[in-house]
Amino acid sequence: MKRFLLLAVVASAHVVGGADYPLVVFRLTGSPVRNPEFFKATCEVHAKYKGAFDEFWFGGGKPLGKIEFCREDLRKMSALRPWVEKAGMRLSFQQGLTTGHDYAYVGKPGTQAAAGVYASEEAEPFPDDAWMVRKNGEQATGRCLCPRSPAVLDYESRFVKATLEELHPVTYWLDDDLRLGVGKVGCFCPRCLAAFNRKAGTALTRDALVKRLFEGVELDPLRLEWITFNEESLALYGRAARKAADEVMPECRLALQTVSADCLLNGRDYGPILRELSANGRVPAGIRPGHGCYREDRPLDFLEKALWCTREAERSRRLGNLCGTVCYEEETYPRRVLHKSPSAIVTEAALALASGCDTVSLYWADGEKPERIEDYERFVKAVARARGYFERLSASTLRTSLGGVARCPGSKAFEQDGFSLGDAADLALARCGIPVTVAESASKHKVWYATDRSRRAMTEADFAKAKTEGLFEFVPETHPLVSTRQRWLDEIDRASGGRFPVRIDLPHALRVLPRIDAEGKTDSVTLLNLSIGDTEEFTVKIRNPRGFKPVLASPQRPDVTLECVHDASRDELQVAVPNLAGWQICTIFLRKE
Repeated sequence: MKRFLLLAVVASAHVVGGADYPLVVFRLTGSPVRNPEFFKATCEVHAKYKGAFDEFWFGGGKPLGKIEFCREDLRKMSALRPWVEKAGMRLSFQQGLTTGHDYAYVGKPGTQAAAGVYASEEAEPFPDDAWMVRKNGEQATGRCLCPRSPAVLDYESRFVKATLEELHPVTYWLDDDLRLGVGKVGCFCPRCLAAFNRKAGTALTRDALVKRLFEGVELDPLRLEWITFNEESLALYGRAARKAADEVMPECRLALQTVSADCLLNGRDYGPILRELSANGRVPAGIRPGHGCYREDRPLDFLEKALWCTREAERSRRLGNLCGTVCYEEETYPRRVLHKSPSAIVTEAALALASGCDTVSLYWADGEKPERIEDYERFVKAVARARGYFERLSASTLRTSLGGVARCPGSKAFEQDGFSLGDAADLALARCGIPVTVAESASKHKVWYATDRSRRAMTEADFAKAKTEGLFEFVPETHPLVSTRQRWLDEIDRASGGRFPVRIDLPHALRVLPRIDAEGKTDSVTLLNLSIGDTEEFTVKIRNPRGFKPVLASPQRPDVTLECVHDASRDELQVAVPNLAGWQICTIFLRKE
């Protein structure tokens, strides 16, 4: 039977001011240069709701094409810049797929090229050793370039220069998505294998390395070496981009889009590449957690992706001026049935902001068969209506960390098999209405727990520290009842000495996200109803409140001042919350006056 461990711990919060990154970024997933008339019509809609969106993100430039071919596409987009600016937005750019997605980019001669697939005479003629090699020795000849290849780094430099010269974007994002993990497990080409052996002081063949990394013992320090090696590989790619930018637009912000923070194949964090992209903090870089959560008929995916974003936000903000924003990539193009509804788009964005992101990027599909412009306007109108709420929520996030229970991964987590920090226990607890955060969170009055897997990665020193701080053990249930949940809440209160930020005794599926400032005060509490049914009226007990005037805000409705009682003996604000509709999100902001 699995067992959880709880221990009380107090940490200090750390807040980093970001660069002037936009709150809401927008992208049309089909290149605007293929359908300029629809693009112009969308800009007219944005002009009608000016201020809802800050930046238009152009995803194009024909990456992996010959540079002269890329410039043609960039010039077409540059000619549309006046429409973007007329709509009150700035122009940014995202480089297309170069390292992460493994599918063809060169079409067969004599056949019509599909979107994103070029004729052979248009494609950059990369040498054979420019491509990543899979762990079985096969060459990945799709969009999987080795970031240690001199030819790849040279191409990246030339591509960045061409883009900045033609487009002059305020922000340049790498890549959709820049990654060595997810679908692949790193590059095993002769160049990378030799470099890794030099770093690790080993003489392993590819087969021997693969066996130790993926088939070996549960804990192996070589995995940590592989993780840090991949960090360094991505950093080389970032260095090439920054060097090129400094020759053309030194003030241009460089950023990267990537994948789940739980995936360790890209590194322990993105510190090395953020250092390169930001020129050691001179121009704070951005990071955009992407991929996943494509369909609104699977809303629990929102929770899982939001937990990734919490980890990314908490660990990236510890890097200071290396990171200027953590931007959520919301996948809002059609995947199952139509687009996500405007209300669903807004709800997901709000969850991301409450979870730790401070900016968001939203999509809409146009391509060669765009949706009706009136449907597009409904989407823009919904974002415009939610804009004020987004601003307040982002501001609260930037000055706080996410509070809750946090799973202790153990000091040897990076040596553990699987190359993942994820654990289903996080989501299980979050669905029960128990605030859940991540180990990297700096929030005070956070309570730790451990699972069977994380306990195996904990050292004797980890356990000794836990026992010193106070270690509590309880047994989870696969299908917890209300009595089980109450017992968990009681254990959490006991572990924290009654200082745990929020307690809700309502037996209802809720995601609860308390934001805790550097003084340990609760700044705001976001609530997401995880049921298709309404809640009844319920009480939220907020400990250490920043203010005593609770206001309930949501993306769709006007603010409501809430009734409350303050228990001074416990410094607990007992707030009466009205019923919440199914899958409705809202935030309790705590005003001082």
